[in-house]
Amino acid sequence: MEALVRVDGKGGLVIPKEQRERLGIRGLVRLRVQGDKLVVEPVRDPLEALEASVVEGTRGVAREIEELRRRALEEAGRRLAERWS
Repeated sequence: MEALVRVDGKGGLVIPKEQRERLGIRGLVRLRVQGDKLVVEPVRDPLEALEASVVEGTRGVAREIEELRRRALEEAGRRLAERWS
């Protein structure tokens, strides 16, 4: 995939949407010179990475809580059935 883009007077350039989406470029990028080429790599924002790990961790906790709740209800149901039989 290739695109021709213009560098503006301040040195900025626009990476076309299709390429940004394909590479997952959103906020931060790493630029480096490799020989006579400029290499642009997506970088995950450290705060986004932290947020994602917290969200994923809470999903796991929520599943564990739901499983404990389900077991407790089953046990309570068994005890009630024993009491009334």
